[in-house]
Amino acid sequence: MIDILTQATKNFCIHQIREEFIVTKDEVNGTSVFIDLSTTEGSSFRAFIDVNIMFTQKVALIMLGEENSDDETLNDIALELANMIIGSAKVLAIQTHDKHFDISTPHFTKEKEIYNIFTTLTMGEASIQVAIKEL
Repeated sequence: MIDILTQATKNFCIHQIREEFIVTKDEVNGTSVFIDLSTTEGSSFRAFIDVNIMFTQKVALIMLGEENSDDETLNDIALELANMIIGSAKVLAIQTHDKHFDISTPHFTKEKEIYNIFTTLTMGEASIQVAIKEL
């Protein structure tokens, strides 16, 4: 599942942000959002999207034309990023693995989770991390 989330995140960076990125295992400190996933086979997962303020501001500039967004806008961007990336992962899972799953609405998490399986994409100071854990 992390491979599908990683590919969806790479696709977002390639097609929306249009900047080169590097893949690392660095942790991201910033806003953390999760979406729960339920497969048709009965498995449940929680997907996490962690973004630093530089990443959300970069997206705000691209999508809204705002160079200095307020906290509320940046939080909305983080939630929408989770929707777009997890939604894209859902499509990829069907296309590449014939896997189907339902997704919940995104939620903020105040406590930093410990991830065993995660990937970080970094563009200069801007970083996004995707992680998954089975519930």
